[in-house]
Amino acid sequence: MMPSKDGYELCEELKNNMPTSHIPVILLTACSMDEQKVTGFESGADAYIAKPFNATLLNTRIRKLIEGREKLKETFGNSLPTGSPNQNWQTKSRILLTDLKSTLKSIYPTRTYVWTTLPDH
Repeated sequence: MMPSKDGYELCEELKNNMPTSHIPVILLTACSMDEQKVTGFESGADAYIAKPFNATLLNTRIRKLIEGREKLKETFGNSLPTGSPNQNWQTKSRILLTDLKSTLKSIYPTRTYVWTTLPDH
Protein backbone atom coordinates (compact mmCIF):
# COMPACT_ATOMS: atom_id res chain seq x y z
CA MET A 1 0.00 0.00 0.00
CA MET A 2 1.11 3.53 -0.77
CA PRO A 3 0.42 6.22 1.80
CA SER A 4 -1.19 9.03 -0.22
CA LYS A 5 -2.75 7.42 -3.32
CA ASP A 6 -3.46 4.00 -4.74
CA GLY A 7 -1.71 2.42 -7.71
CA TYR A 8 -4.54 3.27 -10.08
CA GLU A 9 -4.27 6.96 -9.21
CA LEU A 10 -0.49 6.96 -9.55
CA CYS A 11 -0.69 5.14 -12.88
CA GLU A 12 -3.27 7.60 -14.21
CA GLU A 13 -1.17 10.54 -13.04
CA LEU A 14 1.93 9.14 -14.79
CA LYS A 15 0.09 8.37 -18.01
CA ASN A 16 -1.64 11.78 -18.16
CA ASN A 17 1.62 13.69 -17.61
CA MET A 18 3.44 14.24 -20.92
CA PRO A 19 7.01 13.84 -19.54
CA THR A 20 6.14 10.45 -17.97
CA SER A 21 3.35 9.18 -20.25
CA HIS A 22 5.70 6.98 -22.28
CA ILE A 23 6.98 5.03 -19.27
CA PRO A 24 5.59 1.48 -19.14
CA VAL A 25 3.59 0.80 -15.98
CA ILE A 26 3.07 -2.67 -14.55
CA LEU A 27 0.57 -2.91 -11.71
CA LEU A 28 1.75 -5.64 -9.34
CA THR A 29 -1.11 -6.07 -6.92
CA ALA A 30 -3.07 -8.36 -4.65
CA CYS A 31 -6.25 -7.28 -6.45
CA SER A 32 -7.13 -10.04 -8.91
CA MET A 33 -10.80 -9.56 -9.75
CA ASP A 34 -11.63 -8.76 -13.37
CA GLU A 35 -13.24 -5.45 -12.38
CA GLN A 36 -10.01 -4.42 -10.66
CA LYS A 37 -7.97 -5.40 -13.72
CA VAL A 38 -10.27 -3.31 -15.91
CA THR A 39 -9.77 -0.35 -13.57
CA GLY A 40 -6.02 -0.86 -13.83
CA PHE A 41 -6.02 -0.91 -17.61
CA GLU A 42 -8.43 2.03 -17.72
CA SER A 43 -5.95 3.97 -15.58
CA GLY A 44 -3.34 3.39 -18.31
CA ALA A 45 -1.42 0.36 -17.07
CA ASP A 46 0.56 -1.53 -19.68
CA ALA A 47 0.37 -4.76 -17.68
CA TYR A 48 -1.45 -6.08 -14.64
CA ILE A 49 0.01 -8.92 -12.61
CA ALA A 50 -1.74 -10.27 -9.53
CA LYS A 51 0.03 -11.56 -6.42
CA PRO A 52 1.23 -14.12 -5.75
CA PHE A 53 3.11 -13.73 -9.00
CA ASN A 54 5.54 -15.81 -10.97
CA ALA A 55 8.93 -14.07 -11.27
CA THR A 56 9.46 -15.51 -14.74
CA LEU A 57 6.15 -14.03 -15.88
CA LEU A 58 7.09 -10.63 -14.45
CA ASN A 59 10.56 -10.70 -16.03
CA THR A 60 9.12 -11.74 -19.39
CA ARG A 61 6.49 -9.00 -19.29
CA ILE A 62 9.14 -6.38 -18.44
CA ARG A 63 11.41 -7.60 -21.24
CA LYS A 64 8.59 -7.58 -23.80
CA LEU A 65 7.45 -4.09 -22.79
CA ILE A 66 11.00 -2.80 -23.22
CA GLU A 67 11.35 -4.56 -26.58
CA GLY A 68 8.06 -3.05 -27.70
CA ARG A 69 9.18 0.44 -26.71
CA GLU A 70 12.47 -0.08 -28.57
CA LYS A 71 10.60 -1.14 -31.71
CA LEU A 72 8.37 1.92 -31.48
CA LYS A 73 11.44 4.11 -31.07
CA GLU A 74 13.12 2.49 -34.08
CA THR A 75 10.00 2.85 -36.19
CA PHE A 76 8.84 6.32 -35.20
CA GLY A 77 11.84 7.82 -33.41
CA ASN A 78 13.28 9.61 -36.42
CA SER A 79 10.04 10.65 -38.07
CA LEU A 80 8.99 14.24 -37.77
CA PRO A 81 5.23 14.58 -37.41
CA THR A 82 3.30 16.75 -39.82
CA GLY A 83 0.10 18.43 -38.80
CA SER A 84 -1.15 18.49 -35.25
CA PRO A 85 -0.25 15.74 -32.77
CA ASN A 86 -3.96 14.92 -32.48
CA GLN A 87 -4.24 14.50 -36.27
CA ASN A 88 -1.22 12.19 -36.37
CA TRP A 89 -2.58 10.14 -33.48
CA GLN A 90 -6.00 9.79 -35.12
CA THR A 91 -4.45 8.72 -38.44
CA LYS A 92 -2.20 6.13 -36.82
CA SER A 93 -5.07 4.86 -34.65
CA ARG A 94 -7.33 4.51 -37.68
CA ILE A 95 -4.64 2.54 -39.55
CA LEU A 96 -4.06 0.30 -36.52
CA LEU A 97 -7.78 -0.43 -36.09
CA THR A 98 -8.22 -1.14 -39.80
CA ASP A 99 -5.27 -3.57 -39.70
CA LEU A 100 -6.64 -5.18 -36.53
CA LYS A 101 -10.08 -5.72 -38.08
CA SER A 102 -8.52 -7.17 -41.23
CA THR A 103 -6.29 -9.52 -39.23
CA LEU A 104 -9.17 -10.72 -37.05
CA LYS A 105 -11.32 -11.36 -40.12
CA SER A 106 -8.54 -13.37 -41.79
CA ILE A 107 -7.80 -15.45 -38.68
CA TYR A 108 -11.42 -16.00 -37.65
CA PRO A 109 -13.45 -15.72 -40.88
CA THR A 110 -16.49 -17.60 -39.53
CA ARG A 111 -16.95 -15.49 -36.41
CA THR A 112 -19.34 -12.60 -36.22
CA TYR A 113 -17.98 -9.41 -34.69
CA VAL A 114 -19.77 -6.38 -33.41
CA TRP A 115 -17.49 -3.79 -34.95
CA THR A 116 -19.08 -0.97 -33.03
CA THR A 117 -16.85 -2.05 -30.15
CA LEU A 118 -13.81 -1.11 -32.25
CA PRO A 119 -14.19 2.59 -33.05
CA ASP A 120 -13.37 3.89 -36.51
CA HIS A 121 -11.83 7.11 -35.19
